[in-house]
Amino acid sequence: MSTGKSVRFEGESVELLSNHAEDDIGDFGWQDTDMKVKWNQTRSWTSTWLQNLFKNLTVKSFGLFLLSFVVNLLPSFVARRYLPSIKVRTFPTTKIHPTSWLDGLRGAASLAVLGYHWSRFVLGNVDLVYGQNDEANSFLRLPVIRLSFAGLANVAVFFVISGYALSVRPIQLMSDPKANAATLGRSFSSSVFRRFFRLYIPAWASTVPTLLWIQFGLQFKLNTVYTQLFIVSGTYKQAVADLHSPIYNGTLVAGQQLVERATQESPYWHQLKIQMAHFVSANWNSTTILEGSWRTEMYQNPYNGNIWTIPVEYRASLLLFLVQLAVCRFKTGYRLAITTILIGYSYCFMRWEMVLFLAGFLIAQLDPLFEAGETRIKNTYLRKAYISLMVVLMLGGLYMASYPPFDAEHATGFVWLADHVPTFYAWKPWFWFSNGAILAIFAMSRLEFVKAMFCVPIVQYFGQISFAVYLVHLLIAYQFGTMFMYALLNVTNNLDRHNYPLFVVVFTISTVYVYASVIWVSDIWYRFVDIPSVECAKWLERKFMM
Repeated sequence: MSTGKSVRFEGESVELLSNHAEDDIGDFGWQDTDMKVKWNQTRSWTSTWLQNLFKNLTVKSFGLFLLSFVVNLLPSFVARRYLPSIKVRTFPTTKIHPTSWLDGLRGAASLAVLGYHWSRFVLGNVDLVYGQNDEANSFLRLPVIRLSFAGLANVAVFFVISGYALSVRPIQLMSDPKANAATLGRSFSSSVFRRFFRLYIPAWASTVPTLLWIQFGLQFKLNTVYTQLFIVSGTYKQAVADLHSPIYNGTLVAGQQLVERATQESPYWHQLKIQMAHFVSANWNSTTILEGSWRTEMYQNPYNGNIWTIPVEYRASLLLFLVQLAVCRFKTGYRLAITTILIGYSYCFMRWEMVLFLAGFLIAQLDPLFEAGETRIKNTYLRKAYISLMVVLMLGGLYMASYPPFDAEHATGFVWLADHVPTFYAWKPWFWFSNGAILAIFAMSRLEFVKAMFCVPIVQYFGQISFAVYLVHLLIAYQFGTMFMYALLNVTNNLDRHNYPLFVVVFTISTVYVYASVIWVSDIWYRFVDIPSVECAKWLERKFMM
């Protein structure tokens, strides 16, 4: 029986709560009886849950939780091998399938990009090819070999692989007579919706460490260390200039503002507000895919310079989906013809990213046709000749991809390529990077022994963590890697590298440290950032679906 008073409100009798009930609820004022019952049920459930939580929270359970947390910070292969009884978030189990070799190739390319950034800031200008000047006299700079630490050429490889990977499922549906318009529509809808989250959640997460380092006052110390390292060594003066390029300048300016305001004893929260505004703005600008000029330099993020490729890849993905949607009902021959025409169209406007994505789509369409044709080659000599032709095409593509980013007109072996770039193509390197990546990947797709090399378990592992390696390696190599090497050179009194054998030893130790650190962090990143971002996209899709 109610202890409160009754009043009439919009034709209904509403019970006013007693003073005792008001004290229980706080400042809710009057409520109806159902709300009061729900509130008491919720309060009772919350109280019971908290009691059970603290009841079950024993020293043993807390210790097991802490142990599990620490073990999860180990590389997954270490935890599985030596601590199998402890629950660890592991990689999804995947079987080798016809396109697994592309995952392995992506892993090799990500390690090559790591090698490019690490060696570039330590050994000198690795963009030079063999014989391009007096400094470029190492066999590591020879064509094809230099791709093991090439940067932009491997970005071109990433984009062709992405175009291929995003085309496999649509092509299967296009070729399936049982697939109807509804099936195609669901597939395209899912791909378009989830693509943003798949790319941007990990990319934005990778900008957080630099933000924290600035807040802790660590960023400028790290910048100073590797600036000193390069000034003393004198091997790559451009590295110092790069610290003031658009990639890094935003971070330095934002950090400098905080330092200046700290000296003026301004409140910390005001400093943090300025930094967060700059941080949000930098990440927000990376989504401006509708900018008419489509300049890639617009996407340089000062908190992680590597993610300039993310908006470029996202835009290219959306355009690729649009092309696939347009041709999904066409016959195979017409699809191939239209795709080829669009590749040429993209070349004319120097849209290298669309050239690469559309080329991945084209190779994916050609795969089943070549597989059917290869089964008809019964003659042993013809089969050997066919394989030899594909090997020549692969090596030719790798040679094109070895094109030097600068001054190719004076590089031995590349003068002819430099003279045969279309006049409308402003930046010659991307023309040959694109052609080389496309030709090499097409030829590899026809060579079983090459694909088998990329299906080796360790290469497949690097393929799984390849996106994580790409996102985190710049932060680790540039800052902690160079700081580690600087410390070793300082301890050994060899900053000027007068003792070259000792420098080689220091560089080798530092390289092992950098690669091990990047692989370790990437393993954790893949399990706790990459996989959850995919799961988040799927969860949102399920929630939003009709």
